[in-house]
Amino acid sequence: PAPGDYILRLRDVQGQGGEACAYRLRIGRPRPGFALLATPDNPRLARGDSTALTVHAIRRDGFAGPILLSVGSLPDGFAVSEALIPPGQDHARLTITAPPGAPATTFSLAVAGRATIDQGEVFREALPAEEIMQAFSSRHRIPTREMLMAVLEATAFTLAAEVPSGGILELR
Repeated sequence: PAPGDYILRLRDVQGQGGEACAYRLRIGRPRPGFALLATPDNPRLARGDSTALTVHAIRRDGFAGPILLSVGSLPDGFAVSEALIPPGQDHARLTITAPPGAPATTFSLAVAGRATIDQGEVFREALPAEEIMQAFSSRHRIPTREMLMAVLEATAFTLAAEVPSGGILELR
């Protein structure tokens, strides 16, 4: 923010940096914004059923505002819940419900987010991503090429259990 001499130290998180590595440095004013990742990348549901998608926000340069989510390119009769990633939060869930008479099919799905940044409206499409667990503790979201929704035949049966108030349900 002020004129002067500055020192920049750039290190690899594993201490493996060096001349064989490539680095990219951007110096400039902050450019608040966000990117979105949607998981799972291949959601599926049965006719008349619902499925949940989680949309993850990658916030940049101090952007902390709300992000309104939407789903496009749904076939007729499908319903989607309203979803908002609240200010300062990094994810939200939305549900998609297939009508009971939906044909068994597969189709592309488009998830997007809209926010106001610096008095202007910003629109970003969510990249589909696969969530991968590494070493039983860290999770990574790896972007994929396309998000496909599969509508399956309805299941032949459903399970339901009634537990009396204060009772215990024992499963063997």
